Amino acid sequence: MAVAAVDPAHGAMCDPAYLWKGIIPYPPSSLRYAVGAPTLENFLVVGDAWNQVLSRHISPQASVLDIGCGCGRTARFLAVNPHVRRYVGFDVIPENIAWNRRFIAPLAAGHFEFLHFDIFSAEYNPGGSIKASEFRFPAPDRSVNVAFAASLFTHVLEPDAARYLSEVSRVLAPDGIAVLSIHDATTAEAPYVGTETRVDVYPPYWLRLAARNGLALREHLGDLCGQDTYLLGVKS
Repeated sequence: MAVAAVDPAHGAMCDPAYLWKGIIPYPPSSLRYAVGAPTLENFLVVGDAWNQVLSRHISPQASVLDIGCGCGRTARFLAVNPHVRRYVGFDVIPENIAWNRRFIAPLAAGHFEFLHFDIFSAEYNPGGSIKASEFRFPAPDRSVNVAFAASLFTHVLEPDAARYLSEVSRVLAPDGIAVLSIHDATTAEAPYVGTETRVDVYPPYWLRLAARNGLALREHLGDLCGQDTYLLGVKS
C-alpha cells in the first residue's frame, strides 16, 4: 500500500503524495512552480532532457556543480548516474534545499550535497543578505568537471551574470564544461533586457560576456526545452 509522504520539517505533501522505498518522490506543486514547471509532466520532461545532455559529458569520477538546483529537477536523474563522484547543488530558496536534503540526498549514495545561500534576489529572495555580484561558488578552483545552470541566467541581471560566469570559469577543470541556457528574445540594440522575472540576452552579446569572464564557446546546443543553450569551457 502506498504511504502519504509528508515532510515532517515543513508539512509539505509530496506530489503525487506517495513514497516507495528507494524511490525519489515528486516535490509538491508549490516547489515545482518555483522552477517554472506548471505540471508534473513538464517537470519530468525538462529534467530528463537536461540529464541526457549532461550525461554525455559526465565521465567516471566526475564532480558536478548545479547552479540554482531548485527542487532537484535534474538532480533526481543524476542521483542514479554511477559516474557522478560528487554533486553539489545550491539555491536561494531554502524550501528547495530542505526538500532535496530530505528526499534526494539519502538516496544518492552519500555523494550529493545541497546548500542554501541567502543571496539577494528581488524576485526570489528579497530579504537576502549576500550580493550575487560578490558571491563565491561552493567549489575550489579547477575542481568541477561539469557545471550547469538550467534556466538560471534567464533570471539574473547583467552584473550578477558576469560574476556567475567568472565563477564558472574559476571552478571548471581545464577540460571541464558548463551547460548554460538563456532566453534570447531581444536584439543587438537592447542586448541584455528584463527583470529577474525574465531576462533576455542577445546571443552574440552573451558569448562576449562569457568571453570577458574567462569562458569560450565549445558548442551551441540550440533550443533545449524552449531556451537557447550553450556548452562552454575555460578559455585557453
